[in-house]
Amino acid sequence: MNSDPLDLWKKQLTPRKPILSHYYGDVVRGLFIFAGILILALAPYRPELVPAGSFIVVVMVLGVALLAGITNPRQRFIILLDTIVSALGLILFEFFAFAHYRISKSLDSTLIAQEILALIFFFALYYSVKSLRAKLLSQTP
Repeated sequence: MNSDPLDLWKKQLTPRKPILSHYYGDVVRGLFIFAGILILALAPYRPELVPAGSFIVVVMVLGVALLAGITNPRQRFIILLDTIVSALGLILFEFFAFAHYRISKSLDSTLIAQEILALIFFFALYYSVKSLRAKLLSQTP
């Protein structure tokens, strides 16, 4: 049994063949984490960012972080969940942006943050749908 640390390190650096071609879960994971960081950083200073209460904000970020952590190319259900959460995030933050603009009638930092979050979820939706399509068209269960 060879336990040379240098060999183990070289093995870890060697690129692996992807399990699923056209899998973009790593991109979706990064977008989810980025959205969660933005929400956590901005919500205390801009409570109107997510006008649903602080408990809902924490639960939302927790859910997105947990989903980012379990995202993988082997489970079709997880890729489907990525797609659903991305779509819900896009709908939710774009709705908040519309509602905020109707009330404030101005382009302020809350509206910009809501639009940025809607765009993040838009790209997460795009990449998660590409991953879901690849998983559904592949022969692996």
